[in-house]
Amino acid sequence: MFTNNNCKFIGRLTKSPMESLKRLENGNSFLSISIAVKSDALDKDGQPYQRTDYPQLTLWNDKAVAAAKDFGKGALVEVTAIVQTRRFKAEDGTSWRYTTDFLVQSMDDLPSKPAPEARPLEIVVEAEPVALVSGESHQSAQTSAMSQPKPSAQKTKSRSRSAKK
Repeated sequence: MFTNNNCKFIGRLTKSPMESLKRLENGNSFLSISIAVKSDALDKDGQPYQRTDYPQLTLWNDKAVAAAKDFGKGALVEVTAIVQTRRFKAEDGTSWRYTTDFLVQSMDDLPSKPAPEARPLEIVVEAEPVALVSGESHQSAQTSAMSQPKPSAQKTKSRSRSAKK
């Protein structure tokens, strides 16, 4: 069913959903939790700053149980929800109170840290100079060099021709 009543949030859970999961007498599961959502704003002098809002999310039944099982405090999540406003009588019974809830339709985890940037590959080759003695083959010189104790290795950077351009 198509509806214009959709909200999307990306933020971090402010507490563990497992601690907030409740089972009602009728057997339904209920989870009420908030997430920290950052947004850009301007202060009274017109200077930009980042503010944090804490929308209250409501999950029912299977969604509540799955969220409690799959997510922990601080998890970065993407939430799709619908807005629901309801009213109720205040404790004094003389006035009405209103509350706005976000009924979660889906909650997906996101990677907490961005993928590292691609860096050019740098290859370091350790090479030891090998002196050829007259009449000695290249292979026998390598064998005798390997059997001797190694002096301190000299590091040399190797680049491909396309990297030099």
